[in-house]
Amino acid sequence: MQPKPMADSMPPQKETISLAEAQERCNNWIETFQKLVPEADVKQIPKAIFFHWADIEQIVNDYKPDYKINGVRIYFAMTELGGEYQIKGIMIPTVPSPNDPLRSDDLVIPVPIVPRPGGDDGLGDDDEGVSIYDFSKPCPTYCDESFGSIFSKRRI
Repeated sequence: MQPKPMADSMPPQKETISLAEAQERCNNWIETFQKLVPEADVKQIPKAIFFHWADIEQIVNDYKPDYKINGVRIYFAMTELGGEYQIKGIMIPTVPSPNDPLRSDDLVIPVPIVPRPGGDDGLGDDDEGVSIYDFSKPCPTYCDESFGSIFSKRRI
């Protein structure tokens, strides 16, 4: 676990929640998933998706010069229907909506690509790359080892 920063060195934060509230929300998710998929192994229930900061920065740096990028949207997806509960996060840059200043629109545009080794990029011969990214690391598989201690109020 990372050392805690000194509270007085942190700028005031917006929209944080308490550890107890985070624990309750995570437990609510797990219990809801178990009701929806009763046969699910609790160890395989999707818990989180990690995106490396460098990947987020890449999107900002690549698009910001030409587009008014205001964030990214992450869609939940699965690589195969009926497979294990391996949820992925598909990331798309967003721009301000011209119709509503409180909303953002997905920026899906053609982009040049670097093919993945072995052709494992989901593209067919006639497909072109677009600004939809999958560099997510889902949990389970890529979990924080301290997840159990941070969210220790798990009821399951």
